[in-house]
Amino acid sequence: VAANWVFGWDTNVPWEFNCADGKLYRSVVTPWVTSGAPFAAAKTLFGDAISQRLGPWTPWVLLALPRVLLLALSWWMDRLLRGLFGPQMLTIFRGSWVTFLLMMRPFSNTIETMLVILAWDLSRRRRPVLLGMLAAFGVFSRVTFAAFFFPLGVSALLAEDDFARKAAAKKAHVRLLRIPNALQFIAKGAVGFAVASLFHIAADTWYARAEGCVEDAIQVTPWNNLLYNLDVANLEQHGLHPRYLHAAVNMQLLFSPVWIVGILTCQRSTETRVAISVIACALLVLSLAPHQEPRFLMPLVVPVSVVLANTPSPSARWKNAFKVLWVVFNLAIGVFYGAVHQAGIIPALATVSTSQDKICCVVTYETYMTPRFLMAGGDIEVYDLGGRQPDGPLLDVLQSPKCLASCSVALLPKTALVDFGWASSAISSAFGPHFCGERPPERAGDLELVLVPLG
Repeated sequence: VAANWVFGWDTNVPWEFNCADGKLYRSVVTPWVTSGAPFAAAKTLFGDAISQRLGPWTPWVLLALPRVLLLALSWWMDRLLRGLFGPQMLTIFRGSWVTFLLMMRPFSNTIETMLVILAWDLSRRRRPVLLGMLAAFGVFSRVTFAAFFFPLGVSALLAEDDFARKAAAKKAHVRLLRIPNALQFIAKGAVGFAVASLFHIAADTWYARAEGCVEDAIQVTPWNNLLYNLDVANLEQHGLHPRYLHAAVNMQLLFSPVWIVGILTCQRSTETRVAISVIACALLVLSLAPHQEPRFLMPLVVPVSVVLANTPSPSARWKNAFKVLWVVFNLAIGVFYGAVHQAGIIPALATVSTSQDKICCVVTYETYMTPRFLMAGGDIEVYDLGGRQPDGPLLDVLQSPKCLASCSVALLPKTALVDFGWASSAISSAFGPHFCGERPPERAGDLELVLVPLG
């Protein structure tokens, strides 16, 4: 999305932003912050001809820029967490693969996680206007942010009520004074929410009209997104899962089963009660939808770390065992998802974009959706077959005028060569390690993504 805005390249704009049915389903403000701003800085520095100035380094620079921004923001988040919860919680938080791997990628879930940290800080400091503005930014980033924010908002209101009670203890009519104070706190938060929401609505409406959407339509993206996700027929396009998947599988994948032990045995305090409330509320709300991806639970790394930091160990041996388990689990999962799972895509696209053969047609099969901005705005058509049977679709692709008149290649897992009837001798280049869950290899030598020239 951001590469399309900043550089004017023909990229694959996600469905949330392409305005195909006259609606936007995600606010444009978030991708502008995470990727648009770094790309704009690069354009200012290198000019419109960035791909010519940087040459083969262009894809890697564009890949790194948003991550550099997120790295800088992560230092700020670390400082906030240390001040909120102390060094032990920060160590657990930093050691999670959710933090050192997933949060270094410009997902909307990454921003959602950072906003949870900021909300926790503002709720403790009782800043209603800023809390309201942050709530709006979060909801416009991902409508699910409301589930993570609600317990923190209630916590802030209770803290304000406690402050008012103590301040009014020496005065008469204590109860009469506390109610107006709570209402004033809520009103200030509502003003902040309204101001930030109007900003997002204006930005999204302007973008929608610039993209050719219905001219008189006002874009309220959280509402559009909520209506879309309430229709199971829409979710079928993205994959349906059992509603227990988040609690039974995804939480274990992200945090290992020790999060359950932490909730059952942690020392009860105001912070751990708030943390458990955030976990419970988010799991309950997000489990209502039948489309459940692990990254949707990324913000729970914050309350889970709070709970684990307040879990007492019966002995030094148990404490050391927990440390070993946490390190081994997160390193193993981090290495797999960071360096093996679908890991051949990025180097393969970088090779395609800088190839001397002037490749203009790329067919992908059994891979995730390729980030086309990494091809540096080159005049390259990408055809994603997904997991469909290749015979008919591939023939249609190869008959397109552009593919007939230029060099065409296919990118696919080595284990999928048999679907096309190709032998290993057809491979031009290989990129590994590359693991495809849909086509798991039977031996280590097949752990590759391969490039095959098409005649």
